[in-house]
Amino acid sequence: QSQDGETYFVKIHAPWDLLARYAEIMKLKKPIKKDDAEKKKSGFFSWLGVKDPFQYDHSRIPQEPTYFSTGFNRTHVDQFIIKDRESFFTPSQRSLIVWEILLRVRYNNNELGVGISRLLANGIYVAAFPLHDGRYDRDGPNGALSAVLGVGPITPTSTKSNPFMWVRRYVGDKMAMYFAWLGFYTEMLIPAAILGSFTFVCGSSSSSLTSTNPVRRFCKRESNSTGTILMCPQCDKHCDYSAAVRVLLQLTDRLPLRQPHHCLLLHRHVLLG
Repeated sequence: QSQDGETYFVKIHAPWDLLARYAEIMKLKKPIKKDDAEKKKSGFFSWLGVKDPFQYDHSRIPQEPTYFSTGFNRTHVDQFIIKDRESFFTPSQRSLIVWEILLRVRYNNNELGVGISRLLANGIYVAAFPLHDGRYDRDGPNGALSAVLGVGPITPTSTKSNPFMWVRRYVGDKMAMYFAWLGFYTEMLIPAAILGSFTFVCGSSSSSLTSTNPVRRFCKRESNSTGTILMCPQCDKHCDYSAAVRVLLQLTDRLPLRQPHHCLLLHRHVLLG
């Protein structure tokens, strides 16, 4: 009950037998044997033989071992690796099982009186949500919450990868996949950012537009006061080839432009044409 006496809280706990029964029905994957195969490190930094600067500190959060897993079965429960029944099912699996039960539980004899979703829609319950292990700024029983939020065991920084196994344990597979995809997407932006920066620096290093070779061919005056690019005759028989810069200067003289802008305008006009 809340302090004002108007709001009541109902805490739901699922015992081991109930969790095991629904884990078998839902075919939840649980470990049966540790994977002892030696895995080679892959990646760009591993290929260079240097430490990956984007990895979190594994000495503070040890990397979890991998296991061979299969669908949970109560008749072969002794074949699964169960160190402790309280921690055998992860927080995300516990929340998933309880939520599946609440979606199907009947609360009255009415045909439509089934599920927590209808109770929430009717306003009988205000909200339904899983509880965290404890305060986010303190290490809980297994430190999963503080590891997921980036406080406590690890340093909160945007340049480090997330401990995906801890994220998977605490909030589920879909959120862990989202974190993994977001990290991969961000890392793939690094080559594009380097290429864009290089292009920007090369473009900024040019003193002016007229220093480029295509513009020089148009605007540079030779000994005969003509450019190096010729244009076709303007008429069939009585017209000769003429320098492109001379013809276009005659056209631009009609525009209210100052002389320094002529070559810039000619360059843009020819490229667009």
